[in-house]
Amino acid sequence: LDSQYKPDGAGDGTVFTDMAFNLFESLGNVRGVIYDMALKVADQDRVGATGRHVLCKVPHIKGDRVRSEVVGELKFTNGTKTFTEVVTAIDGCPTIVVSDISGEKYVVPLIRKQTRVSKNRMYNVFQIPGDPIVPLSKRGATTMMRMFSSEADLAAGKPRPRYLRSIPLNDPDFSRLYGLREDTESMHNDYKSRLVNRRAGSVGLARREMDIRGYQMFQMVVALMAWKIRTGGDVSEFLGQWEPPERARRRNDA
Repeated sequence: LDSQYKPDGAGDGTVFTDMAFNLFESLGNVRGVIYDMALKVADQDRVGATGRHVLCKVPHIKGDRVRSEVVGELKFTNGTKTFTEVVTAIDGCPTIVVSDISGEKYVVPLIRKQTRVSKNRMYNVFQIPGDPIVPLSKRGATTMMRMFSSEADLAAGKPRPRYLRSIPLNDPDFSRLYGLREDTESMHNDYKSRLVNRRAGSVGLARREMDIRGYQMFQMVVALMAWKIRTGGDVSEFLGQWEPPERARRRNDA
């Protein structure tokens, strides 16, 4: 992203989304993208319209309050029984409200069970958990929910990516997948730490890209050598008969 030209008026997220689409075309099997809160609703919908996940946090609203918005009244099915519940997205996760015997109300997050794609439109199957607070008749019931905006959502000014996530923050897969972004950011931070004042010393897109490609090649060689030293594996495909000097000396001594 740092190497790409960003036109005036375009955000980093839009440039990132354009880059992602180039990968979609060449790789084909990309199942989603990971970004941060700067990814705008329109860019999330662009990705969602291809049937792919978007992993990013839900931005808080004024006063650092967690965003909460009603998705709508949805139909749930549990075996032969069907009923409706009002679903509210809280910090990207769909929830329902249940009451105990005393009338006390509790918010219950739904569990993501499956993702389905129909004509490039993504739907998630969510399930009511078997929590003791949930009435027996509702436990395990499922509903299907569209995850990205329809034309009606946009016309009403309620785009779904503003408050809903196809892989919510409370989902075990979110922390497992979102962590990949931190690994990438760490590499970029390491690269910047090697630059004077953390700024590129080259001018122009081609030169900047050459800098970044050189750093990436350096990282690949370091990783290859670490693997060679750790496992003794064969790297002759890449480096001929060359070996790390430390290991070569140990062999001669032996």
